[in-house]
Amino acid sequence: MSQAIEFTGLVTDGKLPEATAKRIGQTIRAFNGKSVFISIKEVKRRRSRNQNAYYFGVVIPPILAEFREAGNAVDSEDVHSYLKQHVGKLKRKIVTPDGEILEAVASTAGLTTMEMEAYLERVRAWAVEVLGIAIGLPNETL
Repeated sequence: MSQAIEFTGLVTDGKLPEATAKRIGQTIRAFNGKSVFISIKEVKRRRSRNQNAYYFGVVIPPILAEFREAGNAVDSEDVHSYLKQHVGKLKRKIVTPDGEILEAVASTAGLTTMEMEAYLERVRAWAVEVLGIAIGLPNETL
């Protein structure tokens, strides 16, 4: 098996649910005699669909309009890329096969709901400061 097998479960009093622990035990036995890599991490909620809809439906359009008014032939993805790199400063490290460490723009898709909200706040603040436009909060009418 070369594909990762993932399990989720709520740890209570230092223990996983019995059914989850049983499935993990069965899986480990299937790898008898083989070397395995095991990783445990906390499950965090990723950005929500509502956050994504708000971002592309409310936040991006007025910023896109400002970019176009300045004479740029851009679309929402161009503005999204700009915001990630220059406003949100979302970065990740990539190591090339020859060992060189590069810095790339990170995706918003991997942000937790709290990280996404912090990113949205930075974008709203930038829009007011740099573009002079106020972008309403979710469920707010300006």
